[in-house]
Amino acid sequence: IPVPLMDAAYSGMVLSFQAGYQSSYHLLNKDEVGNVVACGRNDVGQLGDGSYDDSFRTFVVGLPTPFAATVGLPGTVVKMFVGPSSKSVFFIDSHERVWGMGSNSNGQLGVGDLDDRTKPTTVDHFDGGKVDSISAGASHTLFRYVGRYDYWNDS
Repeated sequence: IPVPLMDAAYSGMVLSFQAGYQSSYHLLNKDEVGNVVACGRNDVGQLGDGSYDDSFRTFVVGLPTPFAATVGLPGTVVKMFVGPSSKSVFFIDSHERVWGMGSNSNGQLGVGDLDDRTKPTTVDHFDGGKVDSISAGASHTLFRYVGRYDYWNDS
């Protein structure tokens, strides 16, 4: 029997649906605000709720407000990137900032270390370039931005 994945509180037009390795994400547009809801496996923090607990119901993934307060208004998610074998998830917000969360055992989040992230974390090693596409793999990530590509893993 089919069951709804989202509660009425999360209603809105689904702009994008992406499935990672045993997790799924929905980018919604509700009242012109981009929200991401997530559910599924969370063994490396890929759902972004600050825990490693799997979630069998969807919930809203929020971009951190302390960071938003230091750089201006909080951004809303406008693009979402998840690879089919990936346990890493990436977002681009309305201020063109890149956020990543989940598996980082090979440095695939591009944040300068090998620690997994259980909440969205800014990825800011682009020398002022504008990222427009991200391809996440199981152990690497390809970032495409105007005029150049970057490839991150630990090798």
